[in-house]
Amino acid sequence: MHERGSRGARSLATSTASRFLLDFARHPSGELTLLFSTNAGYELERRDESGALIAESALEDDQIDADPPAWTGPANSPIESLTRDAGRLEATGEDVIIATRSGRHSVIAYRYERELTRTWRTLVVPAFSMYGIGLTGGSYDTFGQLECHPSVHVAVDDTGRVYVAVQHPHTGDDSLLHAHEAVFGERLVGDENGLDIYVTRLSGDGQRLGTQVVGTSEQDELYGLRASHGSVLVTGRKEYPDATGTGFDALLARVDGPTGAVEVRELDVDRSDLAFDAVVLDDDSWLVAGVSGYDQNPNGASISEASTAFVRRVRKSGDAVALVTPNGKRHNEARTLVQRADGTWLVGGMHDGPGTHSADGDSSKLTARGFLSALAIR
Repeated sequence: MHERGSRGARSLATSTASRFLLDFARHPSGELTLLFSTNAGYELERRDESGALIAESALEDDQIDADPPAWTGPANSPIESLTRDAGRLEATGEDVIIATRSGRHSVIAYRYERELTRTWRTLVVPAFSMYGIGLTGGSYDTFGQLECHPSVHVAVDDTGRVYVAVQHPHTGDDSLLHAHEAVFGERLVGDENGLDIYVTRLSGDGQRLGTQVVGTSEQDELYGLRASHGSVLVTGRKEYPDATGTGFDALLARVDGPTGAVEVRELDVDRSDLAFDAVVLDDDSWLVAGVSGYDQNPNGASISEASTAFVRRVRKSGDAVALVTPNGKRHNEARTLVQRADGTWLVGGMHDGPGTHSADGDSSKLTARGFLSALAIR
């Protein structure tokens, strides 16, 4: 991570061969909280605006094996062994909310104060069986689609309400649903095979408010979560299987904070589509950024090199409005939306990136160019 000042860019924190920077959050004071992963677990740092270290702490949790259903075997690690990336954080004032996946595959949320003192801990998803999935061929996991199933997303809305989202495991069974019902007594009703997205709402003091099922009658995948106006927006994709591998549409949903009511929309831009990010504008339309125009092996996970970045303004009625988005020659994605101080919006992503097999046999093709572009919203 870098900060640019009068003397150019300087490093505040960075990943190493054994310690990875997963996420960071900026607080109203300008201070930063950073989340790292190691083989042993997660670590936190708090830094001031100049980059000076204020506090650091390992995220220690001796309750993981005591969570229901209690574990009596060998002690589990606080970090998920399938991936070193299953942790995220979000600022709430000068405090921070962290959500991680443990070595039991459970998901746990924490709140830490400025000095990195923990104020609460809440079990979000009980322990259940998962296994890792990787490429059997190819050189690039386009979209991170194979790594998304153990991922954890967290957001905090303007009232301090917390949202933690996960998706179904790629094992294709409903073990998550059984674990959830056995521990919390909540029956999550959705796709009959449990191939949905699950958003848990927590109060600012860590009390569970309920888990909402977000999804369709087909397989759904989670790629983004952003709080907005007392609610949270969920972004990803769903699949209508077809013989050409172009049956994916962007999946959008809004979960109301106070009631848990779920509004689901689908967006069909061109061939296959995926939404990475979305925000609610002042007129209650949704601004959506993603990727379209790709195809996927209908019997596997290979994504084409050809794709197009898109931004759409989606209203409750009528067609979605296309906004001008730059594109390069190879694989293109619009990944994130950023609002500037003057209220205007930027879109960021990548141009000329690889598809799944672009770099097979030639690692020099495993490259992409980042872009940031202003949006003219109409």
